[in-house]
Amino acid sequence: MFHSRILVASSVLVLVPACASTVLPQQQLMDTQGAITSAEELKGDENPDAKLHLQFAREQLAAAKEMMANGDEEEAERMLDRATADAELALTLARTEQLRAESREARTEVNELRTEGVEAGTPATTTASSK
Repeated sequence: MFHSRILVASSVLVLVPACASTVLPQQQLMDTQGAITSAEELKGDENPDAKLHLQFAREQLAAAKEMMANGDEEEAERMLDRATADAELALTLARTEQLRAESREARTEVNELRTEGVEAGTPATTTASSK
């Protein structure tokens, strides 16, 4: 009885990865394409580093698709891993640049408000001793 359970469990463990390997690349393909699209929408092509990694991701994604079509699934998965990494890096770089731009805008706005406050005669900060 115990041996049959082990046999069934080991059979399931052998079969599950085989099923997962055909599903994983499709999901990873979609995730990679999504990261590329998101980086493009965040104007990743305007940041030189993000642009470079976007180009790598696009080329590697195309190569992975071709490899999958030719039946070289193992090599295609490795290429897809590289494409995913480059796409995610491009997305991170694009997001970082967007946050930097927003930070610069906020800093400029704060400086303008401070300047307006000083020009209007109101102190930029108030202290307890001035009361």
